[in-house]
Order: sequence, then C-alpha cells, then structure tokens
Amino acid sequence: MARLGDILRYGFWSLSALGGLYVLFVASLIHPDVQRFALYAHKISAFWQNLDRPEAFGFARNQVTPFNITTVDGETLYAWHILPLDLYAQNQEDLTISSAAPVDYLESKPFKLLRDDPEARLVINFHGNAGHIAQGWRPDTYRALSSLRPSVPSSACSPSSSSPHTHVLAFDYRGFGRSSGSPSEPGLVADGVAAARWAIDVARVEPRRIVLLGQSLGTAVATGVAEAFALGEVEGAGKAAEGDGHGDGAAVLEADEEDAQARLGGAIPPAGAAAAQNAWRSRDDDHSSSGSEAEPPPTFFASLILVSPFTSLPELLHDYRIFGAVPVLNPLKYTHPRVLPFLQRCVRERWETGERLARAVARAAGAPAGQDPDGGDPPAAPRGSAPRFNLHVIHAATDPDIGFRHGEAVYSAAVRAAAAAREPERRARDRVVSAGRHVVWRAEKGPSREEWWGGGDEEEGEGDSGRLGRLGLSVVGFGGHNRVVTYAPVGVAVLRGFEVGDG
Repeated sequence: MARLGDILRYGFWSLSALGGLYVLFVASLIHPDVQRFALYAHKISAFWQNLDRPEAFGFARNQVTPFNITTVDGETLYAWHILPLDLYAQNQEDLTISSAAPVDYLESKPFKLLRDDPEARLVINFHGNAGHIAQGWRPDTYRALSSLRPSVPSSACSPSSSSPHTHVLAFDYRGFGRSSGSPSEPGLVADGVAAARWAIDVARVEPRRIVLLGQSLGTAVATGVAEAFALGEVEGAGKAAEGDGHGDGAAVLEADEEDAQARLGGAIPPAGAAAAQNAWRSRDDDHSSSGSEAEPPPTFFASLILVSPFTSLPELLHDYRIFGAVPVLNPLKYTHPRVLPFLQRCVRERWETGERLARAVARAAGAPAGQDPDGGDPPAAPRGSAPRFNLHVIHAATDPDIGFRHGEAVYSAAVRAAAAAREPERRARDRVVSAGRHVVWRAEKGPSREEWWGGGDEEEGEGDSGRLGRLGLSVVGFGGHNRVVTYAPVGVAVLRGFEVGDG
C-alpha cells in the first residue's frame, strides 16, 4: 500500500511539474521577443550548410544562381534563381564556362535567359517559418516547379519553343538564413513586395507571367503581397513592361530611400521595421481619408496559390500543435476558457490572411471593364497585369500542424468577399447562399475534395464580377504539412495558374 502511495505522489508531482512548465511557457508568449521567436523560428537553421553550393541540395551545376535583393528599407535578402531543367540542358556548356570567373548577376547567363525570354514564366516561392532557403523539402519544391512546362496558345509562344519555361525565384525573408535584419509582419510583406518588384522591374517579367506560391507562413506573406498589388499600393507596378525594357536594373536594386518610398506609395517607408509597423497599421486610415481621390489601378498576378494556409494567427493558436504533437493554447479551451481571449489579444503580429484576401478579392470584383459607379471610366490595369485575380487554396487532410479547416475557411473568406462585392445590398446570410449558388464545379472522394467558384453567372443575369477570375479549393488526401508542396497537385495548380493568367 505504501508503494502505491509513492507511485501516486510521484505521478501527482510529475503532472504538477508539467502543468507548471506549460503555464510558464504560455506566460512567456506574452513577451514580444518570445512571440517573434516562436512564430518565425528564424534562428532554428542548419547554419553549417553551404548555401552557395546548391549542387549539395540536388541541383545541376550552376542550375541555381545565388544573388541578393535589396528592400526599400535597406535589408539584403539572400535569393536563388533556379533555371528550368530543360533550359539548363540546352545551355549547359555556356553555363559551365561562365562559372570560371565570378560575374555580376545582372550580367550572368542565367539572368539573361530569364530577362530576354518574353514568354518565360516565373514562380516566386514564399517558404514557411524556420530554417533557410534550402532546408527541409524546399529544394524538392524548387526542382519540381522548375520542371514544369505550361501549355499556352500556339500564337502566344515564341517561335523558338513549343511552350514556355518555368523559372523559380526563392528567397529568405529578413532575419532568415543569410538575409539581414529581424523578421516582422510588415517587414516580411515588404520583402515579398521587393522580390515581386525585382521580378517585374529588373527581370522584366510581367505580372501575368508570375505565380505567387506560398506555403504555411508563406501563404500569409504571399497574400500580403497580392493584396498590396491588387489595391494599387505598389506604385508603378507593370510600368517596366510598358517601356523599352532597357531600364537600369542596378538603379532599381540600389534606389535611394525617397524613390523607394515613392514607388511603394509610402505604404512601407524605409525607416526600419518599427516605422514600417506603424505605417502598415495606419494604412487603412490613410486610404479612407482620401476617398475623393481616384483609386489606383490594381495589378494582378497569374495566380495566387496558398498551400497549407491559416486564417489568422490568433485563430491558428486555437488548435495549432508544434510538430503536430505539442498543443500551444488548445488545452486552455477546456481548463481556462476565459484566459484564451486575453492571450489572443496579446498577439502582436496577427497575420490576418482571411481579411487581406477578402480585400484583394473585393478589389478585383469591383474593377469592372465598364464605367465605375461615379460615371467615369475606371483606371486601366497596368500593362502586363493578369486580366483577372485567380486563387487556388490547397490543403492536405493529413496536415497535423494546421488543420485543413483553415484552408477551407480561407477559401470561404474569398468566396464570401466575392459574393458581397457582387451583391452589396444582400444581408450576410444571403451572401452565403449567393456564394454557394455560384460554385461551378465540385468533386469529392474520401478525404479529398475540390471546388471551384466562378467569377460570374450570366444565366442568372447577375452580371460579371469585374476582374475576378476563378477561386479554387483542393483538399488532398495526403502530404502532411510540409511535403504536400512537393506533390503533383501543387504542380498542376501552377500550370493551371499560368493558363488562366494568359487569359
């Protein structure tokens, strides 16, 4: 009997110790620095790996070219340009010879193969938290994407090839890997905008030939970039395509602070992360105060593809599990439900993906080809912009970190925004009905499900949906949280994204 008592006491104190550690862990999350480390995990990195030797990660020699991108606030982002495998094979000898002596990236053969091909396609990859550009499944993702060959109408292809090549631009956010700075929500969005502007202004790839692909945390960053361009907050987007195409790339990379701020419309000033945070929070107020001014024209990419997204960080913390096993705040739902709202209010960087996506969709749906509500002609889209805003959400039913319900919620937020933009006079519950009525294709098999929402329904006389394209959701049966981005459904989504972008 004494032995049983010892066992019970040992169990009691063990559970008490675990409970105390959990309380300390949750309490520590209130501190901003702890929040930042827990969210971005940017210090958890395989620092011993040589990122300047991409062959060590399974690439052909000189298939990958490392280079740097400078942001408007002076941070340096470490980036990779991954050549399409077939294009690399065609130029293998020149690429091997070019490695004999270091040259400026803007004068290199890989850069010219991207810049000088008017039909080249580009995937800008936004990776998740933790690690660096080549950690985990990320190299597998780049290899899969660089092997894709989109099919386009024959008249749109250059005479030298039957279908375009797919280049990949991957980069580390500030504070990750070899990139300078410290991560923050406005900072990461600024990094994504800088990467997109580099592709448009320096590499001269039109937005209609660019797919934004985000995974996990990268879905929130990619959505922020898509929103900034859709709302016209990135001034001059697409102008590079209107000129003679011989702009000074170095001038764009090394633009002074005043010019950089002007090109971003003042949305993200070059005064550092703190100033960027304040400007980002007051952005909506600035726009609402200038209601009499004409809205800037939106710029759309070929497609926005979100793999394993989440609606917002506070919502994610409800059921997020570290490594798919360790719950963060989920136990509080049952033990201390009143504490949970307080902790959610303490989250500094909220990453409201659903709200940002809804604003971008509403902007697209409200950009008709005819006259605007004030009777004038709406601003024309910049040359090179995709004709419509297209979205594809992909989530694995086996995702142990972020449940696939988050992917469904992100997709629903986009559909509800589209329906609300079409029929603003309807009540909220009617918008749900409207959204369901416009689903044009749905298929289910086991845990897998696919659904597409069309931009308009002419049969019902509802009119068009402006420049809103197709909104898609794919819940796939396998792939987990990270590996799913290397699976075929993501490659198919990229190919379909380029097709609708042409269209």
